[in-house]
Amino acid sequence: MLKGNYLLETKNLTKTYKGVNVVENLNLKIKEGEIYGFLGPNGAGKTTTIRMLLGLITPSKGDIEIFGKDFKDNRLDILSAVGSLVESPSYYPHLSGENNLETIRKILNVPKQKIHEVLDLVRLTKVADRKVSEYSLGMKQRLAIAASLLGNPRLIILDEPTNGLDPAGIIEIRDLITKLPKEHGITVIISSHLLSEIEQVASQVGIITKGNMIFQDSIEVLREKANRRILFNTSDFNKTSKILTNEGIEISENSQGILMNIQTNNKIGSLVRKMINSDIDVYRIVEEKTSLEDIFLELTKGGETL
Repeated sequence: MLKGNYLLETKNLTKTYKGVNVVENLNLKIKEGEIYGFLGPNGAGKTTTIRMLLGLITPSKGDIEIFGKDFKDNRLDILSAVGSLVESPSYYPHLSGENNLETIRKILNVPKQKIHEVLDLVRLTKVADRKVSEYSLGMKQRLAIAASLLGNPRLIILDEPTNGLDPAGIIEIRDLITKLPKEHGITVIISSHLLSEIEQVASQVGIITKGNMIFQDSIEVLREKANRRILFNTSDFNKTSKILTNEGIEISENSQGILMNIQTNNKIGSLVRKMINSDIDVYRIVEEKTSLEDIFLELTKGGETL
């Protein structure tokens, strides 16, 4: 049983190198069954955080709770139920995919049948007897995920799992990740510096920059931050501006026309009627929307918090 509402929670997690906080007071909150997108530019502190969660480095301060247990006091017990793929996975290239998994299976002391289950899950059964040196990069990544699943984990942590893959390989990894919570009840943390990758798989998102968390909520809440505006292109910019400002609407101009923040469809309709009644020809009405990628780039550039 979890003590709180979260499968994984950190409290003021901090890592300091040479007097500099590369991760500072980080408060991750991850519920069971989620795909949590851990997002930030390269060098933001994602891998350092993940290495602390896996016990590979020791935090300078702060606490980690996983499965409702304090990590310091229950490290081995917790890690026995955590799978991971951090940075570049290691293989025995002269061994087959199946034999690579067999070496790990013996260490984990799980049934041999588990190898066939994870190979099937990552769709490598047909090439299980081929040497790993003959695998594509995407196949190697899937084999690494298979290895992380051997121990029947409740939580799997994937650090940039699609890095360097071609579009087909990215789609394969993405499809695999989305299956893990739905079909196997596994909670997933996936880190990336690409919002376009995270938004296609994650239900929750945490954005980190310069070691600080600047956003943590659902992907839907992040989408709501996208600024939607209406562009009016008319025959008379001055008269159009006057009509809009008389309605108490904040506007801006560019070379294409007059911009206003989105209003209800009824409001837009009444504004168009007023323009026509004022002998203004309306050439174009266009909805403009700030993309999530633009929001992410703006946030991580400035380090501000949503």
